[in-house]
Amino acid sequence: MLVAATAAAAALHGLAVQQAPAAPAAVAAPRVAARRAPRPVALFGPGGSRPQQQLPDDQRGRPPPSQWAAADGAASSAAATLSASEWLELASLQGRPDLADGARVPGEALEGLTRATWYLEGHSLVVQRAVQLAAAAHAGQARKNGEPFIVHPVETSTILAGLKMDLDTIVAGLLHDTVEDTDLTLHDIARCFGPSVASIVEGDTKRSKLGVTAAALDEATKRSLNHRAMLVAMGEDWRIVVVKLADRL
Repeated sequence: MLVAATAAAAALHGLAVQQAPAAPAAVAAPRVAARRAPRPVALFGPGGSRPQQQLPDDQRGRPPPSQWAAADGAASSAAATLSASEWLELASLQGRPDLADGARVPGEALEGLTRATWYLEGHSLVVQRAVQLAAAAHAGQARKNGEPFIVHPVETSTILAGLKMDLDTIVAGLLHDTVEDTDLTLHDIARCFGPSVASIVEGDTKRSKLGVTAAALDEATKRSLNHRAMLVAMGEDWRIVVVKLADRL
C-alpha cells in the first residue's frame, strides 16, 4: 500500500506541474527612435560657391530687384540706356539745367521718394529721369495751396513705392497728370519710357476724363459709371487702378 500511495502522490504532483500557468514572457522595452540631429543651415548657394545674401528683416521674402522691372518696360527704355546728353536731347531739356537736375522739386518730397524706392536701386536712373521729365512738363504750374504741382506726382509715386509697385508703375505715377495737364503726349512717354508706362498713363487719363464727364450726373449714376470704369481698367491692367487710388490719397 505504501508503494501505491507513493505512486499516486507522484502522479498528482506531475499533474499539478503540467497544469501550473506558464511564467509570463518578458516584455520587450519599447524601441525609441534615435533623434536625428538638425540639418545645418546652408551658408552657401548651390555648389557652395558663394554665401547667400543676408537680407534685413523688412526685406526678407521679397523678390530680388530684377523682378521689380519688366524686361520690356522702363528698365530697357531710352531713359535707361541713353547717355546724359542723348537723354537731355530726347526729353528736350537742353539748356535747362534747373529742370534737368530736378532742382525744381522740393527737397523733402524728393527725399521721400528716394527713400521709398530703395528696392529699385538698380533702376534709380530711370526714376531720376522720370522726375526730370515730370518737373519739366509741370514747370510753372502750382496747386491750389500754392506749392509746385510736381509735388503731387512725386507724392503719388512715393505712395506707390510704399506698396512696392514695379518700376513701370512708379514712373507712370510720376507722369500720370502730364498728358492731361501739359503738352507731353503719350507718344513722348512711350518714346522715353516704353509702351507699358504709356499704357498705364493712358488708362489713368481716361479715368480722369470720365470723372469730369460724370460731374453733372446724379450720385447713383456716377457710382455706377465709376464701378464699370474700374472693372474695365482692371481688365486692361490692374496697375491703372492702383495709380488712380494713390492719386486720390
